[in-house]
This record gives sequence, structure tokens and C-alpha cells, in this order.
Amino acid sequence: MLCMCLCAVVAGCICEFLEVAFHYILYVRQIYPAGAFSRRLKYNVPVMVCLHPELCHYVEDVLEGVKPLLEQVSLSLCGDSCGVVIYKCKSFKPEISLRSWCLSSDQRGSD
Repeated sequence: MLCMCLCAVVAGCICEFLEVAFHYILYVRQIYPAGAFSRRLKYNVPVMVCLHPELCHYVEDVLEGVKPLLEQVSLSLCGDSCGVVIYKCKSFKPEISLRSWCLSSDQRGSD
């Protein structure tokens, strides 16, 4: 039971990190106008967060889908990665991949 609780806590922390990372990517790569973002503090670190409610809700929905996968005991975080792809859409159909990133949890070099 303790392991499941720990997995849930770790998954929650990873999702918080991913949320900040997603907003940062959208801001830095100017996918949305700079005016759509606001400077906020997360763990006493200034970050840019999108203020658009639909986008925020979308990011939350994506992370709600990812969290159960992260909570699985069988999931090894060592060497696993998360891909982020931003598409240009027309009528809700992806047309072209604008940007893509791979966020990796590789821990090479740590003993």
C-alpha cells in the first residue's frame, strides 16, 4: 500500500513538472502570443503560465490521462521519456507538425 501511495505522489510531482514544462514550451516557442501568458511562481521559481482557460483545461486533461500511467508500479522512470508534439490544425484535424520535444528522465551518470 505504501508503494502505491508513493507512486501516486511521484506521479503527481511529475505531472506538476510537465504542466510547467508544457506552458514554458508554448511560451518560449511563441506558439501563442506573449500576452496570453503571465509570470507566476512555482516552488519559488518564476515561470510563464498561459492564462487562456481552454488551453489550461486541455493541458490538465492531457496530464490527467498521463497520471494513471505514471502511477503504475511497473513503470520504470529510468530511461523513459515523454514526447510533446504541437500540430497546426485546421478544423480540428492535424495538418503539420510545428514543433516536437522529448522530455527524458534518463539518469545516466548518477550512482
